[in-house]
Amino acid sequence: MGKLPLKVIAPFTDLKEHYRLVPWMVVVEPTPENGLEKASVIDLFQVRSVSHQRLCEKIGEDELLERCKRALNVVFE
Repeated sequence: MGKLPLKVIAPFTDLKEHYRLVPWMVVVEPTPENGLEKASVIDLFQVRSVSHQRLCEKIGEDELLERCKRALNVVFE
């Protein structure tokens, strides 16, 4: 099969306290490394594909990626 120039992404949104109980929402606290100004969540129920050309830089860490994978397992279970 050919390789499409796409990446799967998930949107960030403002943290609402009840999102902490939602299993497909991954809470991300602001750090100097991620550049966030306030606590946010990644909504793994809204994944989509985008072109490589639309991506600027990689921000994140391996631990965050692992938490996102666990949340995706909930979505696709």
